[in-house]
Amino acid sequence: MHTHSNRFLAFALLSPVSRALFLLSVLCLVGCTKSGAKTTVSGKVTLNNQGVMGSISFIGPSGKEVQGGLLDGAYSINDVEVGENKVAVKGPPGGMAPAPGGAKDAAKLTEVPGGPTAAAKTGVPAPRKYESPDNGLKYTVTPGKQTKDFELTP
Repeated sequence: MHTHSNRFLAFALLSPVSRALFLLSVLCLVGCTKSGAKTTVSGKVTLNNQGVMGSISFIGPSGKEVQGGLLDGAYSINDVEVGENKVAVKGPPGGMAPAPGGAKDAAKLTEVPGGPTAAAKTGVPAPRKYESPDNGLKYTVTPGKQTKDFELTP
């Protein structure tokens, strides 16, 4: 029993600054473990072997959504929730529309009012069926850095 009393007495004899630093370091150790793990997912989204433009979203098990841009299909997103994520892919806002030839001419784009200029055309638009998180695309995220490529179908 004297051991616990001696530890408390030793802590009590520390200066107020030393006690504060000790408690702060303990809180940091507790708060920085497990839940502080950083995750990064990067990769490429393609359609007919061409990079997709727009954005990609990962929706984690708790419903937390993180989003990143797609530049010629390439993406890198930080702080993705660990666990099974639903994945949504959206074309640019106001965006681009496929040429009138349909899916076979998906690489040919026509400007939509309010959409990007010709210089900003860096990929093909994703089919609208991938805009919903319930489109069937899923990825199980683990702590740390990882790469995941998605090949979309028309």
